[in-house]
Amino acid sequence: MFWSQWMGKYWNVNVVKWLRKDWKISLLRAAYGIEMGGHLENPATELAKLQQVVETVIKVGIYVIIDWHDHTAHELVEKAKTFFDEMAKKYREFPNVLFETFHEPVHQNWAEVKRYHTQVVSVISEHLTIWS
Repeated sequence: MFWSQWMGKYWNVNVVKWLRKDWKISLLRAAYGIEMGGHLENPATELAKLQQVVETVIKVGIYVIIDWHDHTAHELVEKAKTFFDEMAKKYREFPNVLFETFHEPVHQNWAEVKRYHTQVVSVISEHLTIWS
């Protein structure tokens, strides 16, 4: 919930421009919270915040990582596929938009992580011409 509050309040064009100029950043990771008040409970509100961040970063001209920020993403494969289908379709024209499909798996075995990524990455790759 903490990150979500920051996304809506502070990630605007002026802040991102300042970070690029003052801190010399070239990449911003936009953690999209899934649990604890995030996507599962408030999908429309949280998606609007994420898109504001992504579009701000695109305007400033640096890279952004859209991070599906969940330690148990393998349990939400269909939700993740729907989300990344929408994001890849919406931002396919922007080479500076990157995707982090599973934030730090902690207790999953390799087979679970691979099965999850195979499904999610195939959805993303349908929209990206560089992958065809």
